[in-house]
Amino acid sequence: MLAIRILRTVCALPAIHPDLASWFIYPDRDSELIDVPTENYALARIIANGVSREDDGSPDPTGGFFFHLVNEKVPTPRRVTVGVHAGSGSTVRMYTNTVRLLTAPLSTENDSLITASVMKKIMLTVASIWDVTWCSAAPWLLGPKRPQDRPDRPWFSQAWIALLSARFASVVTPPASILSERTPNGDLLMIATEERFDLDNPKHLAAALEIEDALATASALPWPQPG
Repeated sequence: MLAIRILRTVCALPAIHPDLASWFIYPDRDSELIDVPTENYALARIIANGVSREDDGSPDPTGGFFFHLVNEKVPTPRRVTVGVHAGSGSTVRMYTNTVRLLTAPLSTENDSLITASVMKKIMLTVASIWDVTWCSAAPWLLGPKRPQDRPDRPWFSQAWIALLSARFASVVTPPASILSERTPNGDLLMIATEERFDLDNPKHLAAALEIEDALATASALPWPQPG
């Protein structure tokens, strides 16, 4: 199932923007990027290498599988990273998959790619393919405002654009200053700004923090969720 979703992702994203035409993946933690394989057995091996691990390095499949897709083999202003955590061992299906979209710093080279409209399209596409609990889009250097005593559990952090599944959206009240909408299936979408997100813009940073603050009610839910 994870292999199928990876292939669906790399087939769907090129239609959104020409800079998303090619996709690469790490075959394991210590290897260089390779083209996303089209053979199920090759993808299955890569997925297995991304299994969650205990502190001693032993595999822990209940923690899910981690992998990253990137559209550029080397870092460039046009690189977009699709970071996936899939198959987490929750008793609730809706808590199993999360996706983070990470963008390079703003420049003239990515002024048509890193926009709110393009990132929103990418987000809605991957959210549908991966049946996500949580999806976010943010620049690489936008860090989460997490409490020091944060338990080892899901935490919905600040973002340029954030999507929370319908299961948890009912406990979140979007700030009046944030653009928000409901998708046809009830997911909550929040957008800090329709401008290109600028890490040097205090208004953009403040809006991203407002999103995290609004999501605190979802972050505080009991974990794991009962079935």
